[in-house]
Amino acid sequence: MDFSSINSPPDSANGLLHVEMTSGTSSSIPFSPSPSSVTPQHPKVHASLSLTVGNFLNSIVGAGIIGIPFSLRHTGLLAGLFLLVLVGYLTAFSVKLIIGLGRQLECDNYESLAMKIFGRRGFTTVSLFMALLGFGAMIAYMVVIGDVVPHLLGVEKSTTARVMSIIVVSATTMLPLALLKSMASLSFTSSASVLADLVLVIIVIFASPVGESVSSAGGFWTVLGSSIIRPSTLFSGVGAMSFAFVCQHSSFIVASSLENPTQERWGRVTDISVGSATIMCGLLGLFGYLGFLDETEGDILNNFAQSGGRIVSFARFLLAMTMIFTYPMESFVARHAILVVMYDEDVANELPRNLRVGTTLGLFFAALILAVVFGDLGVILELTGAVSASFLGYIFPASMAICVRWPELESAMIQAKLENHFSTFLLRKLHSLSLLDNDNDNDQSLKESASDPHTSTGRSNSSENAAVPVEINGVVASFTGFWLLFFMLGFGLMAMLVGTIQIF
Repeated sequence: MDFSSINSPPDSANGLLHVEMTSGTSSSIPFSPSPSSVTPQHPKVHASLSLTVGNFLNSIVGAGIIGIPFSLRHTGLLAGLFLLVLVGYLTAFSVKLIIGLGRQLECDNYESLAMKIFGRRGFTTVSLFMALLGFGAMIAYMVVIGDVVPHLLGVEKSTTARVMSIIVVSATTMLPLALLKSMASLSFTSSASVLADLVLVIIVIFASPVGESVSSAGGFWTVLGSSIIRPSTLFSGVGAMSFAFVCQHSSFIVASSLENPTQERWGRVTDISVGSATIMCGLLGLFGYLGFLDETEGDILNNFAQSGGRIVSFARFLLAMTMIFTYPMESFVARHAILVVMYDEDVANELPRNLRVGTTLGLFFAALILAVVFGDLGVILELTGAVSASFLGYIFPASMAICVRWPELESAMIQAKLENHFSTFLLRKLHSLSLLDNDNDNDQSLKESASDPHTSTGRSNSSENAAVPVEINGVVASFTGFWLLFFMLGFGLMAMLVGTIQIF
C-alpha cells in the first residue's frame, strides 16, 4: 500500500506529522494481522472510497448516539453543540495522526504502534483501556435492553421487569453469540447498525415534542438563555460524546481496506465519515434535548410514553436488535485484550476453549451484575467515555506524536528559551517513558543556535533587541505544528479527570 503522500511538513493542512523518507523512495504499511494485535482483524479486502466511508462510519456511529441528548443536558445546549463539533474535529485529527504515525513507524494497528513507541507497557496500557472501553459498552448495551424490552412487551415499567429483561435476553441471545470463537459471522451487523441509527435519528426528529416542550418552558430564547453552558457538569457531558465518537482502535482496519490509500484519500474518508457522524449526533441531540429539556434521560427513548406509538416502538425494536448483535463484538475485543495481557499473543490468538469460555463468562456475569445494579445509561456512557475514550482518542495519540517528534519539539523549546520551564520538564518526562528516549549530543549546539543572534528567529542576547512582540512571535513560530497536539492532550486530560469528578 502506498502512503507516500503522507510526507507532509509539520505545518501542512493535512496534519502535524512530519515523516522523513529516504532517497525519495516510498514504502508501505503491511496492514496484515499482527500477532500482537488486540483489535479484531478481518480479511484484507480493498474497497472504494465510498465503501470505505461506509465502513468507517460503521465503526464510529453506534449505541453511543442514544446518549447525545443527555450529554447536551449536562453541557448546556450551545456549549454542547460546540463541543460536539470539537470532539468530531479532534477525532478526525487523531485518526489521521495515528495512521500517519503507523506509516512512519511501520505499524499496522494501534497496539503495535503503542508497543513501538512505549514498549510492552504501552501495549499493555492501550490493551487494558480497550478492554475497559469494550466492557463499559457491554454494560451499556445490557442497560439498553432493560430499558426497551419491557416497552416492547407492553409490560409496566418496574425494577423487576427491567432486571428480568436484562437477564433473559442477555443469557439467551447475547451470551451464546459472545461465546463464538470468531466474529466474522457477525460482520453483517455493522451496516445494519448504522441503518438503525439513521432511522433512529429520523424518528426522534419527527416524534420529539419540541414545540410543546419549548413553548411550555417560555419559548426558544428562554430555553436557550437557561442552557448556554453548565460548567458543573460540562465535562461529564463530554464523556458521553467521546464514547459516541471513539474509533481510533478500529481505524487501521478500515485504512487497510482503502484502494489507492494516499493521505488525501484517507483524509477524505475520515472527514466524510466523522462529519456524517457529527451531523447525525447533532440532529438527534438537538431534537432529543429540545423535546424533553431537563427531563432528558440517558436513553432518549425512555422519555417517550409507555407505548409511544408504532414508530417509537419500531425504534425500540431496532435499538434492541442492534444491542444484541453488537454486544458480542465488544465482548470479543474485551476478551482478547485481557488474554493478550495475561498470556502471550499466541495463546490469545489460538483462544483455547477453556480460556474462551471462562473469560467470556467472567466478563458476561461482571457486566450483568453492574447493568442490574447501575441502571442509568447516561452515567455509564459518560464514565466509560471520560476514562477510556478520552485516553484512546486524545491523550495517547497526542502523547505518541509528542514522543516521535521530540527532537523537533525540544529544539522549539530551546528556541523559545523555555528549556527550564515546568511544561518542558513534564514533556521531557513523558518522552523519557518512551523507547525513543535517546539523548543526542547536539543539545548544546541547539542551545547555542537558539541564542545565536544570526539565527532565523532574529533574536539576540541583547535586551535592546528582545522586544516583546518579537519574542511572542518567536514563540508562536517555534511551536507551529504543536499547538493542536498540546490542546488535544490537555482536552483529553480535562475530559478524563474533571469529567470523572463531575460524574461522581
